[in-house]
Amino acid sequence: MTSAQAADPHLYLEAQVRWRRIEIAFWLCTRAPFVAAPGYLQLASQISITALFALSLDLILGYAGIVSLGHAAFFGLGAYAAGIITKYGWGEPVSGLLIGATLAAFAYDALATPRKIVRPIREAVTEPDRADRADAPVPA
Repeated sequence: MTSAQAADPHLYLEAQVRWRRIEIAFWLCTRAPFVAAPGYLQLASQISITALFALSLDLILGYAGIVSLGHAAFFGLGAYAAGIITKYGWGEPVSGLLIGATLAAFAYDALATPRKIVRPIREAVTEPDRADRADAPVPA
């Protein structure tokens, strides 16, 4: 805590707040079309979905530093599933969202399972003798 923050507790609390003003403004701008133009709800929902996708991609690339190619694939798979469900008569959006997210989670699990099986085999083949490594733990 700096001396300026100690003198004014409002500065300290403002530094500790989780939601910054720019973040609140971002989400208010994405929600504004719902109020300002209720005739364009489809456009407003597309704006909100794209904003959420952009924010999550910024989070994974910018803050975590992870290059993610699967991010868009699972987003698209969930959106495709929700679109197919809506096309064939199920127009309720929240359940379509949940079904799309569930399908994307199952797809991830199906794609990750072979990797979980192959990883111990790959490690056994590529690192047969860990004792040669300097950072290997010494057995007691």
